[in-house]
Amino acid sequence: MRATSIAIALSSFGAASAHMMIHTPGTWGAADDNLETPLNRDTGNWFCHGKTLSDSLGGATTITAGQQFTLPIMCGEANGQGVGNRYKNAPQICTDSSAWHGGGGCGLSIIYKKSPNAGDINDFVMFTTNADCPNKDFPVTFDIPANLPAGEATIAWSWVPNPNNALSEMYMNCFTAEIKSNIKGSITGGIRLKDHLWAVPGARDGDDESRMYKNSLPHGALPIQVSGGGGTIPPPPPKTATTVTKAPAHPTRTAVPSDPTTPVTPSTPITPSTPSKGGKKCHKKPLHY
Repeated sequence: MRATSIAIALSSFGAASAHMMIHTPGTWGAADDNLETPLNRDTGNWFCHGKTLSDSLGGATTITAGQQFTLPIMCGEANGQGVGNRYKNAPQICTDSSAWHGGGGCGLSIIYKKSPNAGDINDFVMFTTNADCPNKDFPVTFDIPANLPAGEATIAWSWVPNPNNALSEMYMNCFTAEIKSNIKGSITGGIRLKDHLWAVPGARDGDDESRMYKNSLPHGALPIQVSGGGGTIPPPPPKTATTVTKAPAHPTRTAVPSDPTTPVTPSTPITPSTPSKGGKKCHKKPLHY
């Protein structure tokens, strides 16, 4: 029965006019709407969908540690070759429900390297997943770990669709990101993307339902280990203000009003003192006879 239902579902895939891709600043191959196409055993250059940093239109996406990150995920028709605001109309453009293949869950992985290649796949660490991804709402929200270190990085978006709605395949787009965080150091441990690839050369294959991220990974921010204890980056020292101390003002003397009922005693005149006779005393010399 299950095989029959899969066959019926798969019969419509060839007629589907759209699949899913990401749209964000710094996307590798943003001008190519074919980023939406799936990857499988026949895809030789599957890493980052065969794109490199040089295929980016420039810029970078900002991700802040400890907060939520919203990523536009849509059909290729809404990408508009990576320019303009066509992607904002994705809900009206991407109306083919078969494009998101029953969801299955998406994940984001990171490597702190500006231009990685397929040889770096073992170093990508998954740091967040969303079990309800992709879906008809298109922008998908991901929870970001609070200890994700700061720095320039490359992010891989990956999606393994529901086997009841898709062939044995996966999707992978990459983009340049700037991680804003108070945490310094580097990631030394976590869930590796290499263990959650599907149907690409060197990875597992088949229609096993455990392949979906919503079944194989927890929803939300994933645990990561950071070197150096994940210490915080010290803030810049505050500017020292110069305090100017003002000399105290002289107290104002308050005149005491006189009592009109008290008679005024005339002051005693000051008698000038008689100057004493000064000068040198003359000493007469004795007479000599």
